[in-house]
Amino acid sequence: MQSIELSTYETMFGVTDRRADKPLLMLELACLASTVGAEEFVEVYGPRIKAKSPDVCATYFASWLGRLGAAVAYAMWHDRLDLRLTPEGVFLQMEEASYGASMSFRLVCPDPVTLPAEGDEEQMLQGLAAFYGQSLRPVVDAVAAAGGVSPGAIWALMGSGLHYILDKWRSEETDPVLKARLETVADILVNRLPPEVFGRPGNPFQIKFRLTRNLKGDGQVRLKASCCLAYKTDTGHGYCFACPKITEEEREKRRGAAANHA
Repeated sequence: MQSIELSTYETMFGVTDRRADKPLLMLELACLASTVGAEEFVEVYGPRIKAKSPDVCATYFASWLGRLGAAVAYAMWHDRLDLRLTPEGVFLQMEEASYGASMSFRLVCPDPVTLPAEGDEEQMLQGLAAFYGQSLRPVVDAVAAAGGVSPGAIWALMGSGLHYILDKWRSEETDPVLKARLETVADILVNRLPPEVFGRPGNPFQIKFRLTRNLKGDGQVRLKASCCLAYKTDTGHGYCFACPKITEEEREKRRGAAANHA
């Protein structure tokens, strides 16, 4: 066992050992995975993001949960650590922010395990399966039920975010050993975690993305794997450019409008 310096994780992923000063909500993941806890989360979060219906709370939460998942993956490939996060050892902290609410995950008595430099694929597989299956899946199921959406919608949005961060890490990392470890972790997440870990028919991170020309028309971007329901907020946001629900005709209109305002 070894201690972990969380300052980097706090900056990158909102994973911390600091208690929030004035939390709007503080829930242990084990509590958030209960009906009462998930409903309390939706009740507090909804007004902060100007949600018109509870389902928006569930889909918006996917990006925050994705940050916690990214922290676990980063620890494995970059720092050779299995964070061993449990539902009883992680608190969700919601705080007021200019855009409504921000969230962090406070680790109580973190006790990570150092992974060997080589030959640790099975340990990483077991660690990621335990994290997603035992720590996150109950939370996803409960929040999805409280919001009235399919758990698959939350997993799909988390998957879109996961592929984005994996690509970012690939573009930034130059060390060949770390790049190789990154690819091993990516392969486990996308191809080797069994569907039963997520309670889904297949691994929800194994996404076949559709592509479209970006808003400026000079490159391609992925469409999201699921709609985040931003159009169901009282913010005037509407549908995201990469939303799978809008047509290519609508995207072309937006490209034209962006060109006219350039």
